[in-house]
Amino acid sequence: MLTRIEELGYSLRFEDVVTCRLPNKREQEILQIDETQAVIDVWRRCYDQDDRILEVTRRIIVGGRHELVYHYDRQT
Repeated sequence: MLTRIEELGYSLRFEDVVTCRLPNKREQEILQIDETQAVIDVWRRCYDQDDRILEVTRRIIVGGRHELVYHYDRQT
């Protein structure tokens, strides 16, 4: 989808907000973890060149089961 948006002439940028915290009751049940296991809460927003939000994604993952790796190129 994002490739098609770029083909229409939009310039996209992304913002990730990552926090680590203890899970709430619902997350404990869904993720099958206890209250002492940390979760990573990731909000990703995709913006166009006019700072309009085009997409929002939220992921809640068990901290001890995942690794987050980010690669960044130098912007000019």
